[in-house]
Amino acid sequence: MPIKRTAPQPYHTPASGSSYFHPDWQQYWAEQRDRVEHATHLLASLRLQAQGAAIAVTAFDMPVLEAGLYKVTYFARITRAASTSSQLNVNVVFTDGAIVCTMDGAAIAGNTTATVESESFLVRIDRATTIRYSTTYASVGATTMQYGVDFVVESVPVN
Repeated sequence: MPIKRTAPQPYHTPASGSSYFHPDWQQYWAEQRDRVEHATHLLASLRLQAQGAAIAVTAFDMPVLEAGLYKVTYFARITRAASTSSQLNVNVVFTDGAIVCTMDGAAIAGNTTATVESESFLVRIDRATTIRYSTTYASVGATTMQYGVDFVVESVPVN
């Protein structure tokens, strides 16, 4: 984000020579702190290429998470079309209130290398549980479908 304005230089008190910040600087740094506190924070990113099968439920490589809201975004593209037909689904698995929940992305069935799908899921998780991903895969024909998928996991600040 661009900085909105610049503030004056800090002043030195003549008596002690110690620095203090001008009120404009104090306001500027308070605004920067608020921006950081209310921004999403990247927790994990993952790029999988040349996938030719389903991916079993796998945890993202992240630190232990606190209970709260998180955003999982994926981008998937068919990188090699099957000779007849194919279908791919991307799934996000998480635990909320001690219940394992799954969010399923839309079916990707275009079967061309220009076929893409991107989606974001907002998930609420229990403390110290993992956010996981998986795919389901179907391919028909002598040439099998291949795909690539990118994931991003971000924290979502809540007031």
